[in-house]
Amino acid sequence: MGYSLNALFRLLLAWAAVACAVPATAQIAAPEVRASLVAQSSHPAAGHSVPLAIVIEPPHGWHIYWLNPGDSGYAPRFAWALPRGATISTPRHPVPTRMTIGGIAMNVHDGRTVLVADLALNAAIPPGTPLQIGGTIDLLVCSQESCVPEMVHLSHNLVVGDGETDPSARSLIASAQALLPQVVDARARYMVSGQTLTMQIDLPWHDTPDRIELFPVDPAGGVTGPVRIVDAHGGHMLISAALGTAHADVFGQVVLVERSADGGVTHAWQIAAQRGNPVAARQGGHVSNRAGVLSSVMVPVASAVLGGLLLNLMPCVFPILSLKAMALVRSGAGRREARSETLGYLVGAVGTMLMLGAAVLLLRAGGEAVGWAFQLQNPAVVAVLLLLVAAIAFNLAGLFELPALGFATLGSNGFFGGLGTGALAAFVATPCSGPFMAGALGAALVLPALAGLAIFAGLGFGLALPFLVIGFWEPARRRMPRPGAWMTILRHVLSVPMFATALGLSWLIGQQSGVGAMTAALGGVLLLGLALWLTGARQRSMLPAWPAMPGVVAALALAVFGVGTFALTPAAAHGSADVEPYSAARLSELQALHRPVLVYATAAWCLTCKVNEATSLNTQTVRQAFHRRGAVMMEADWTRSNPEVTRLLTANARAGVPLYLWYPVKGPVQVLPQVLSPGLVRTLVDG
Repeated sequence: MGYSLNALFRLLLAWAAVACAVPATAQIAAPEVRASLVAQSSHPAAGHSVPLAIVIEPPHGWHIYWLNPGDSGYAPRFAWALPRGATISTPRHPVPTRMTIGGIAMNVHDGRTVLVADLALNAAIPPGTPLQIGGTIDLLVCSQESCVPEMVHLSHNLVVGDGETDPSARSLIASAQALLPQVVDARARYMVSGQTLTMQIDLPWHDTPDRIELFPVDPAGGVTGPVRIVDAHGGHMLISAALGTAHADVFGQVVLVERSADGGVTHAWQIAAQRGNPVAARQGGHVSNRAGVLSSVMVPVASAVLGGLLLNLMPCVFPILSLKAMALVRSGAGRREARSETLGYLVGAVGTMLMLGAAVLLLRAGGEAVGWAFQLQNPAVVAVLLLLVAAIAFNLAGLFELPALGFATLGSNGFFGGLGTGALAAFVATPCSGPFMAGALGAALVLPALAGLAIFAGLGFGLALPFLVIGFWEPARRRMPRPGAWMTILRHVLSVPMFATALGLSWLIGQQSGVGAMTAALGGVLLLGLALWLTGARQRSMLPAWPAMPGVVAALALAVFGVGTFALTPAAAHGSADVEPYSAARLSELQALHRPVLVYATAAWCLTCKVNEATSLNTQTVRQAFHRRGAVMMEADWTRSNPEVTRLLTANARAGVPLYLWYPVKGPVQVLPQVLSPGLVRTLVDG
C-alpha cells in the first residue's frame, strides 16, 4: 500500500515519542504475534474460488491497524507466494475500533483479528495438484506504551479436488464474514463546508441509531470527529461531523457503523458517496421524502424561534422590550403607526441576526474556527458593547434623553425607530445561549447556507415576537396599563439590570485581558457618563446637545484603544485544584486511566454557563462526589478565541457555549442538557 509522507511523518513522531519515554538501557520486547491461514475447503475445486481466513493473534493488550490507520500506524501489508494459476484477492477487514492515545486518533483491531480473502484457481489446474499457499505480513503491532514492526510468515497446503467444505473452517469464516462491513449500493451525497462534513445516506434504517461512526476507507483518509445525527426519517439520514484530520476528497468510499448504546456493532456498511448538496439530494428524491427534508430544516427553525423568544427574558433585553412596548402605548399611535414601528423592530432584529449568522458561516467556510457570539471574544468589541449598554442605563435612569433611541424616550419613532431598537436588542442578546438554541445553532452550521440563514432568521423572529403581538394584536395593546407616573418609576427600575449588564461586561474585559484593560474600559464609561450628563443638562435648558459629542467620541476612543492595548497581553488563565483546563491530549490520558470525565465548555460572557457553574458544578456536594469516585472536571474556556475548544464544539455540532459532555469509564459520551442541576451531576458520578 505504501506510506504517504504525512503518514510516515506521524509514524516517525510516534516512534520517537515512544523512544524518548523509554530509558536508554531498556529494550522493547518484540510481541509474539501468531498468524495462520484457514481455507474453507482443503480440496478447492479448479475454476472456482474458496474463502480464506487470515487469523492474526497479537498478545493481550496489543493491536494492529485497519485499512485506514488514522493519525498514526499502518495497515497490514501482504506479500504472497502462490503457485501458478492461483490468485488471492485483497483481504477484507472487519469493522475497526477508534482508539485515542495522547490526542492521536487511530483505527485499530484490538486482539485476535480475522481478515477474509478469496483464493481463485484457474480451471486448467488438474485435480490432485498440490497447492502451497505462502506469504508474509508486514505488521505494526502496538500497545498503549510502544509500537513494534513485525514480519509474520504464512503457510498453508491444499490439494485441488472437489471443493468439499470443512465444517469447522466454514464456521470460522462465516463468523468473520459477519463482522465485515456490508458493501451496499446506497445513495449518498456529501459536502464539506469549512471544517464540517455533512452527508446524506439512504439506507434501510429501522430505527434512529443510538450512535453512528464514520471511517473513510482511503488509507490516508485521516479521522473525522464524532458523528451527529441531524435528521433521520423514513430510511434517510442526514449526519454531520467535524472534518478532523480527514480531507474533503477522501469520502468516496466510507464505512458507516451503527452501534448500540452499549457500544456493540449493530450494522456496518461500506458505501460509495458522491460530492453534492445533501439536502438537495433529498429534495430530488421521492415525494415521500419531502417531510423528512422539511423536518431537517423546520425543526431547528422552530427551536430557534423558541430560543429567541426566551432571550427576551435576559436582563439586557427585557428592559428594551418593556420600554419599547410602553412607548408604543403612551404615544397613542394608531394601527398603521404601531404596525410600522413593529415591522421596523422585526426587520432590525432579524437583519442583525442574519448578518451575524452570515459572518459566522462565511468565516467557517474560510476555515476559521469561530462560533456563535464570536465577536465577544474580542475585548475591543466588548468595550463598545459596554459603552452602549452604559448609555442605555444612563438614559433609563433619566440622565439624558436621546430621541434617536425610541425605546428610551417613551415616544414612538416609526419604522426607523423600531429598526434601530430591534437591531440593538439583537446585538446585546448575542452573549446568551439558552434552551432550544444549542441544537438549532448547531444545525445552522452543518446545513446548507440558505437553511442555516433561515435558522438565524428564526432566532431574530423569536426575539421580535412579543413586540409583534403587541403591535399587531389590538387586544394586547388595550390590556397594557394606562400611562402614568408609574412608567417613569419603572423606567428607573429597569435601569438596574442594564447597569448590572454593564458591570458584567466590565468584569468580562478583566477576565479576557486583565485589570488594566478593565480600568481603561471603566474610564471610558466615566467619561461617557460626564458627556451624557452635560447632554442632559443642555437638553433641560433647551440648548443644543452637540457640544457634548466630543466627550462621547473621547470615551469611545479611550475604551476601545485602551482595551485593545492591554488585550495584546491576555490575562493568564486561573487554575484550580478541582478543575483542569481542557485539552484533547489530557482527556485521552484520563480516559486511558479509566477515570470518568466531565468536560464543560463555558465563557465568561455566557450567563447560562455561570448559573450552571454556581448552582450545579461548584457546589460542595458535587465536588465531594467527584473526589469520591476519582472523576475529573475539565473546563473548556471559550472566553477568548481557542481553536481547540472550537473544535470540541464543532465535533458535537454546537455553535456556541454552554456544552456539557460526560465521558464515563464505559460506554459512549453523553451530551447533557444546557440547564443542569446538582442532582443530575451527582447521579452521573455516582451511577
